[in-house]
Amino acid sequence: MPTDTLAVGNRFGCDHLGRLTRVLVHKPGDELKIINEANHHDWLFDSVPDIPAFQDEHELYCELLRSQGVEVLELTDYLDDAPQKLARLPNITYMHDIAVISSRGALLSSMAWESRRNEHLVVREALQNLG
Repeated sequence: MPTDTLAVGNRFGCDHLGRLTRVLVHKPGDELKIINEANHHDWLFDSVPDIPAFQDEHELYCELLRSQGVEVLELTDYLDDAPQKLARLPNITYMHDIAVISSRGALLSSMAWESRRNEHLVVREALQNLG
């Protein structure tokens, strides 16, 4: 098994590793309101999320990325009828679970859990609208 980073990257279709330049994120929103004490485990959350705190943490993360010169794109800016499409996707904030994007294209994973079903369709639409 190669120990060189480039050799490992080439095995997975990455010709080089470099600095992050652009990222697609989703600020947690109203979709989290469907999570409660009775169903939070079904949605793969340890507890009912504190939505304002979650949003503040997300914004701090985005500010950190911007401070490093990373262009931060918001998912909802690239979706038609975003509120309706995201209403039953409280885990969509964790897009890194379902999408890896490079200069050569994107890999989208369809998550196995019922609670994560169709997230890839929303991300695919956003990527198509981004061009």
